[in-house]
Amino acid sequence: MASLNPPHQEAAEHRHCCSIIPSYVLKDIADSNNVSDSVRAIATKSLSFVTTIHQARTSAQGDVSNPSTALGTNFATRPIQKHLLRIYDSKQLGIDHLPGIEVYVEGKIGAKLESLDKSGKNVYEHFKNIVEFYLKEFKRNSYDGKGADLHISVHVDDDPGPGFDNAFWFPGSNLYQWAFGDGDNELFDNFTELLDVSGHEFTHAVVQYTGKLPYKWQSGALNESMADVFGSMIKQYFAPGGPQKAEDADWLVGKGIWLVPGQRALRDMKNPGTAFDIPGVTKDRQPAHMDHYVELPLADDRGGVHIYSGIPNRAFVLVAKALGGFSWEVAGQIWYDSLTDPSLRELFDSSPEPDPPIKDAWGRNSPLKNTFKIFADLTIKHAQAHSPDAAAAVTDAWKDVGVLR
Repeated sequence: MASLNPPHQEAAEHRHCCSIIPSYVLKDIADSNNVSDSVRAIATKSLSFVTTIHQARTSAQGDVSNPSTALGTNFATRPIQKHLLRIYDSKQLGIDHLPGIEVYVEGKIGAKLESLDKSGKNVYEHFKNIVEFYLKEFKRNSYDGKGADLHISVHVDDDPGPGFDNAFWFPGSNLYQWAFGDGDNELFDNFTELLDVSGHEFTHAVVQYTGKLPYKWQSGALNESMADVFGSMIKQYFAPGGPQKAEDADWLVGKGIWLVPGQRALRDMKNPGTAFDIPGVTKDRQPAHMDHYVELPLADDRGGVHIYSGIPNRAFVLVAKALGGFSWEVAGQIWYDSLTDPSLRELFDSSPEPDPPIKDAWGRNSPLKNTFKIFADLTIKHAQAHSPDAAAAVTDAWKDVGVLR
């Protein structure tokens, strides 16, 4: 078996678990008297699990900030390194037991896809498609741009039976990997079911190796937004009826993950704040405009990373629809070029302590708290390289959501 050490490791203060379910949703469920005791217990456990991962710090073993290894879009000029897809069964154990038992290694003698259960087959198909999308459309070879192996764990939990409400990217001490829970079978379905959930989590790894975007405040909200944007493009790219144009897409992230009737998705990129509303349990808190932006403490969803991601999400939808065609053709290229612009990462290469107090020395001028405007300016710059119409569409979108005035 190959070494589990990743090809590069990032400084510990920048390594956070990035998960699909907001911590505020898990807290709402854990505090609700309108769900079963078992669902409350699972939400409490899942919240504690994610909090533990957020607090995890491992010793630094290098960094991925070197622009020659982490940045840029010109990966086609480098030799293609074949990645290996490795799938593990966590055996319903927790974070201390990740990745679990290796059940499939792509290309290994004797490896049989048919031996995988449904969750294993789901992530295999998803990650093969995701890698194909990034390679064909953005000339990016795996998440690091150099063909890094993909390590994926299914059936993550810490008790027997279904019971973990999340999927996440976890750059931990032993292995950079993705992990998927089985859901609780009452509120949430199995997290391996949806391609855009897998695409969302894969993109968190891409962000770590490009723009960095530390997981707090506006920086973390943009990190979450990038994951939603690219996860949605991947969903449209591999739509059952063929690739979908931006105008025809539903722009829903996690459609089908809720088992509660009437709940549309985890996020609605086109209409933030409308994806779910379960009376007495939880509600979508995303605003669609900066007029409703309030600086939150880190204890509240890492400063609102899943809440305020709705603002740049809506900006991207407006751009994609205004330009027409497929979202990855122009709008996606602009967003990717902005994410991989060296100036974005350079903002965070000398960031302060991992969790400074809300009124830290940088104040509101901190790139952590002004990332939307910084990124908006970058997208306008890269849109100008496409056409005046693209630049106008991007500028108008950021004005529509209140990031630019």
